[in-house]
Amino acid sequence: MDEPELVKGCTFPSQVEAAFQNFAIHIAIFTPTYADSEWCLNELIHMIKSEATILPVFYNVEPCELLWTRKDGRGAYFETLRRHEEKT
Repeated sequence: MDEPELVKGCTFPSQVEAAFQNFAIHIAIFTPTYADSEWCLNELIHMIKSEATILPVFYNVEPCELLWTRKDGRGAYFETLRRHEEKT
């Protein structure tokens, strides 16, 4: 849950990072533009690192589109995830 003192566009605040360790379940809502958001990708990384259960919700996107690669070598998120991985 976002707090009012968190400013959109700022670097990933440490208090948010720490909060991911306090939850037993995370909900990731995947949309066609989810991977375009650096903030969303950072949150997803922290969800994964927390080792808590992640409940995925797919909104206007098929689960197979989130795969790093499909048989055809591309998914909807492929290029964005590739660029994000190069930065980190």
